[in-house]
Amino acid sequence: MEREQAQQEISMIREMIEKTKAETAESGWFFILIGIFIMVATSGIALLESLNLHQWVWVALVVMLVGGAVIGHFTIEKKTRVRTYAKTVWVSTWTACSMAILLMTFLFPFLDLYPMSTVPVLALLVIGVAVFVTGVIFETRAVIYSGFVWWAGAIGMALVFDITRLYIMLATLFLGWVLPGIILNRQYQRRSHA
Repeated sequence: MEREQAQQEISMIREMIEKTKAETAESGWFFILIGIFIMVATSGIALLESLNLHQWVWVALVVMLVGGAVIGHFTIEKKTRVRTYAKTVWVSTWTACSMAILLMTFLFPFLDLYPMSTVPVLALLVIGVAVFVTGVIFETRAVIYSGFVWWAGAIGMALVFDITRLYIMLATLFLGWVLPGIILNRQYQRRSHA
């Protein structure tokens, strides 16, 4: 009897994960659109820095954060309003990591805890955690591996301090965010046409 009940509970958990997957990032557009937007915004920030327009970098950072949140909100499919455990953990993970990134970007450098040039490295580490956990929650290998891409990007950015940093950031965004979105989108299209 206990074994049958355990099987039913496992089946219910799997069903909740699948519903959450379909409701959030399954089509891949969540990853693709946010990734492209952040790549463009990152390039814009690098351009502002190269033109010594540092006062506008903060505005661009805020626009990037708000724009990413807005795109994320509108690209998550809201077919159902089911609040599953998987979705609760996913939202909580991204909320916690986003708060850490906000503090690392907008507070700690001003308290002279570390130089502003350290922020991208730290941000990539935290995003790697959130991406990895997202992949584990949704049982999606492409997203799990993306966490490693973010961590590798953080190591690469820690080792260089010239324009190469921008290229590493753009490569990390593409390989660790846009490419998994494309993979998810192709899988979604195949399932939709099957």
